[in-house]
Amino acid sequence: MRGSVILKAQIGIDGLPRDIRVAKHMGYGLDDKAVECLSKWLFEPGTRDGVAIAVQVTVEIAFNAPEK
Repeated sequence: MRGSVILKAQIGIDGLPRDIRVAKHMGYGLDDKAVECLSKWLFEPGTRDGVAIAVQVTVEIAFNAPEK
């Protein structure tokens, strides 16, 4: 099975993702796994004039399971 889940999130000034939402579903429990995966990531926060700011991001999590 191959495919991807598209997620939208806000990256806070601390670099942690918040408000993670699924924009493109894949099903089979993989949507939840993608959200779980992204929630563990740490980003470098966006900056404006040298000050950290929250930013919106879109992230694609790809799945590639071998076919039986």
